[in-house]
Amino acid sequence: MLLTLGAASLAAVEGLRLVLPGWLAALVVAVAWGGITALLLRVDHPRRLWRRLRAQTHEQAMATAYADRSTAEADVRATAEQLSHAISAEMRGREARAIIAGEERLISTGERDAEVVLKELMSILAAPGRAGVNLLERLLEGNASRRMDK
Repeated sequence: MLLTLGAASLAAVEGLRLVLPGWLAALVVAVAWGGITALLLRVDHPRRLWRRLRAQTHEQAMATAYADRSTAEADVRATAEQLSHAISAEMRGREARAIIAGEERLISTGERDAEVVLKELMSILAAPGRAGVNLLERLLEGNASRRMDK
């Protein structure tokens, strides 16, 4: 096939020499082959183009195409499965972090509420006059009576 293309190129150069100088005829043929090559490469990838230009029967070409498609589908399925596992792991991690953050907010809110209650209790107990002492006596009497009941 290569010799055929070489012979066709030589014949084209010799034919163009009748109307153009020799160097220009060769340049025109080289540009024509470059254009043909560029068009062929735009049509298909070189590996697939080479496969098309080989002497393959239609059945062989179809079998190869189906095998390539099956391989590509299997690769896509495997990649999708890996992606699914990765996304699932990422979501579990985010859920765990969200639960921990919610628990931390709940604990800090509880601590703030307990602090407010303790401050109010201390302010009542430390109140000037008889009100704080009466409350303290009631609390102590309540604890003493509970101890006696036990």
